[in-house]
Order: sequence, then C-alpha cells, then structure tokens
Amino acid sequence: MHGSGIIGSLRWWYEAIIRGLGGDACDPAGHDKCKFDLKEFQKAKNKGENEQNALKRAGLCDACKVFGATGWSRRFRLKIDEHKIIPAWNGPTLNIRPPDRSRGWFLNPGHWGIFTLILHGEKPVLEQLADLLLFLEQWGALGAKNQLGYGVFHIENREEVEQRAGRWRWLVTGNEPAGGCPDLRRFGFFNIRFKPENEKWWTYIPALERLLGGENTARALKQTGERGMIPLAPVLKNEWRFHDWQGPFSIAQWLFGASREEDRVRSKVNVSWAYRNGEKWEMRGWVWLSPKDGSGQVIASHHLQKLWKCFRNENLWSSALKISSPELVFKPADQRWREKTPAAVRGFLEESTCSSS
Repeated sequence: MHGSGIIGSLRWWYEAIIRGLGGDACDPAGHDKCKFDLKEFQKAKNKGENEQNALKRAGLCDACKVFGATGWSRRFRLKIDEHKIIPAWNGPTLNIRPPDRSRGWFLNPGHWGIFTLILHGEKPVLEQLADLLLFLEQWGALGAKNQLGYGVFHIENREEVEQRAGRWRWLVTGNEPAGGCPDLRRFGFFNIRFKPENEKWWTYIPALERLLGGENTARALKQTGERGMIPLAPVLKNEWRFHDWQGPFSIAQWLFGASREEDRVRSKVNVSWAYRNGEKWEMRGWVWLSPKDGSGQVIASHHLQKLWKCFRNENLWSSALKISSPELVFKPADQRWREKTPAAVRGFLEESTCSSS
C-alpha cells in the first residue's frame, strides 16, 4: 500500500464533500490550484482576522487549508502499519471478460488483510478525518482504483473513531463551486445485500465461468471466495453500459470511462466487489452525475435520469448476479435523479455517521 494513494483518496473525497456543503475547493490538477501567500496571511492576522479567514485571504481554499498547497504544508501526518497485509490472491492478473465482449477488465491482486492508519495533527483536522473515514466505510472506498471495485474497508476500532469524530461540524467558506469537479450534491449512492441459496452462486456467472476453466485463474478466484470477496464490479459495469444504457455513446464514454491510451477517461461510475457481511453478501457504489462532459458540454438531465434508472433496475441486479430478492438501498431514495442542496448533503453525512454505530 502507498501512503500517497491513501492521502490522494482522502483528499478527493474531502474536496467532493466540501463542494457539496457549498464550500470552496480548488482543482489541484488544474490551473486554479491554490498558492499560499504568507504576506497576505500575516496582513489579515494583524487586522484581527481569525485563522480560517486569514488563510482564505492568503489564497487557500477549504481543502488546501487541510491537505496543503504550495507554501502551506499538510495539517496532518499519516503513517501506515501494513505488516498484516497480503495479496488478495496468489497468481495472475484476472481478465474479467463477459461473453459478449472482446475486451475485458484487468484486475491485479491488490491487498487484503488488516492495516492501521496512524494519524497525527491538529484536533479539528483529526475530527474531520474521523468523520470522513466513518462515511467512507459505509458509502465510499479508500485508496486507488475504486472504479475497478477496490477499496472497501471495515473500521475495527469504530467506537474510538466515533469518539474522535467532529460530527460534521465543518465550517466552509467561499462561493458556490463550479460544476466541473466532483461535488457530493451530484452524487448518487447505492447498496445491495443478498443471501444466495447456493454457496457457489458466483461460479454460475458467465464472466467468471471462463476463468474457472483455467488452473491458475480458478485457484485465484477460489482464494478470493475463501476470503469473502468476489470481483464482480466488471460484471455490473458491463450490464449497465452495454445492455441497459440507452443514451449516446459519447456520454456513455464520459460517464463509464474509457481505457484506450489515446482516449483515457476515468469512470464516474464505481461499484465494489461482492463481499461477505455476516450471513449475507453486499455490494455498494456511487456515481458522480457530472453536469458536463469532458469538453465542457452540458449533459441533458434526461440522460442523467436514464443512468440513475440503470442502477435502480432490480431485474438487472438479479440477472447479472444470478440471485433473487436483492435488498436495494439508494441515496437519494427518489426514483428520479435530482441534485441535492448543501443542507441535504449535511443531513446525509450526519445520518451516515449515526448509522455506522
């Protein structure tokens, strides 16, 4: 595991939440990234401004105040104890390729096991990070390649983390952010739980049947199953994109992603692997219903409605996973997609923190 990947993931979600709360978060990969101006900071402090306002006057957005920018260091330190981490399987890269596709999704073993995040920093910052981790445990993911299903985790010392959490008492500044970056007001979340009648339920899924025919790939899948996880994210993505989606190809490419080197686009649709949770199995995910495509063109609302409808298709889940009676939860729960307000985002975050208890 790489600390930079964990920090990058935390920052990405932190920025999306800040924007969703109506706050200010720059795009660190773009031209508007923050730079700290020490003279402006000192001038604001000398005029009696509090530190948050002084930092804003010095050129820092709400996200950079915590995660750092040119001239301003990150407000926390992170160390990872990973001595109990092992590869998720021993063997080759798995090419999950549904029967109707000529290309598949390539999955590397990744990591499985127990790791410890050790965080040091200012108390308000650690409270925010505790909030963030509690939210990601329930609805998001941590680390790289979330679009391929990686990153689901469970907090073992949840009671301690809850005691340190700030309960979303986040102060945000700035104006309404532009629509070109991830913003929790435009996120939809989904969760599915099911209890298969057959323990070998996943072996009947065509995309995996092919891999079960090879000695090394069959051994790898057996290991994942024994560890309570099955790599099914590509199966759902294939169904949504190539079977249920009825919109234009250009929008599908922007929303679902493209892997060609000359035309690489990161997916806005993310779904986890299936993982065992008690007596049931579970999958979860989220979609960023971006209002614009990569060229800045507005995506018509009825196309976003179609995409949200794809995820709500219970028959598709049942057919793709070879299961019956799936328990589906959606946030927002509305049949039709609608953008949330900052107040609704805060309510959702508070609800998520409480329900993790």
